[in-house]
Amino acid sequence: MDINEMRRRIHDVAYLGCRVDGEEGSRNFSATSATVHQVYQIAARDGLSGEDRMTMLAYHLMAQYESLFDKVLDIEHNRAPEYVVIPDKEAKS
Repeated sequence: MDINEMRRRIHDVAYLGCRVDGEEGSRNFSATSATVHQVYQIAARDGLSGEDRMTMLAYHLMAQYESLFDKVLDIEHNRAPEYVVIPDKEAKS
């Protein structure tokens, strides 16, 4: 995918609520779409350059990714362990 296609998809996420991968999805359930839209609004309000807008976007999406990854690890860590069945030695005799 070339850089212009990437820009177009990011723009579509910001203003149309699409998913960046092009799959169908609801804008109401997309944290990424909401973040991109908010960053674009702030950048437009503050007159940020395209480079600054992308830096802000990258920062906020990386922070979301790290937070989500931490939550996934916490869930996995706190999940009940799988049960292991150990055969009874006396049952063999």
